[in-house]
Amino acid sequence: MRDKILKLLMQNPHGYVSGEEMASQLGVSRAAVNKHVEKLKAMGCEIDCKRNAGYRLASLSDSLLPEFVEIYRFDAGEAPYTILHYDRVASTNQTAKELAVKGAAHGTVVVAEVQTAGRGRQGRTWTSNAGEGIFCSLILRPPIAPQEAHLFSLMAGVAVARGVSAQGMLPNVGLKWPNDVLCGHRKLCGILCELSADLDGVDYAVLGIGINVNQPTFGQELMGVATSMAMETGRVIPRARVLAAVLAEFFDLYAEAMGEGTPDFASLMEEYAQWSVCLNRPVTAIQGKRQLRGVCVGFGPDGSLRLRDEAGTVHAILAGDVSIRGEGLYA
Repeated sequence: MRDKILKLLMQNPHGYVSGEEMASQLGVSRAAVNKHVEKLKAMGCEIDCKRNAGYRLASLSDSLLPEFVEIYRFDAGEAPYTILHYDRVASTNQTAKELAVKGAAHGTVVVAEVQTAGRGRQGRTWTSNAGEGIFCSLILRPPIAPQEAHLFSLMAGVAVARGVSAQGMLPNVGLKWPNDVLCGHRKLCGILCELSADLDGVDYAVLGIGINVNQPTFGQELMGVATSMAMETGRVIPRARVLAAVLAEFFDLYAEAMGEGTPDFASLMEEYAQWSVCLNRPVTAIQGKRQLRGVCVGFGPDGSLRLRDEAGTVHAILAGDVSIRGEGLYA
């Protein structure tokens, strides 16, 4: 109900909407409207109340509560996900894994305003300050083989690229295999996929997504390495709008890939190649102490990066990191 009230107020950004009109459109009493308005004010929204005029939305809370994400969702149908919002967690991935063990449903999305122990791939620290980024983890229960689970990281990358590029929110977005979303030459988003599986299949996958939205700057150790949507555009971006866009894109991609029968990731990988900053460039694939140099010539339907070495042999790289040589990227 509160998301519907917000939508009505947002449709009239410069005027007042009467309590009677909202009650009529929503099929509730005026007292119920007033109760929800007071709750929205307590949640951080600034709503002006004027006698004989009604209500006017002066400013919207930047919280990632489900009510605020919902107002940016344009599909009239039921959302294919359920958001669980936390003010503070150690790690959204850790919280999501604990919920998954207890039976949390496919499509559960754990969102936190602050992470105190956020991390990326290979145990790297992820900066997670209040009000600046999006820190979320999706619980998936896909009917796939364990070796296919890494494809959801690539899927998330495409979803983020689509979402942050939508409606002119951010230009110059690209994907660096396997887990990074870039804006220009700097990192905008990181993705971490963890799973519980056995020989019979995947019990659950937890897909962590961290997006830099409104960070005004970064510390010396990340200067020139990381960027945010605010730094790139010069304006504050509603985080709920970004999250709604990314979730919509991800679950559209998921539905397309999983289909009704055998999972098919071919079209996903075709689009991934279009966003890639690696394609047709000299790269170094790093797998532990082993390094392989060559040119990225494409991506396989299994999510592999195809690297052609100096001898002309094409290698399918399924795991590791990649650096792009001579391009001035952060890695």
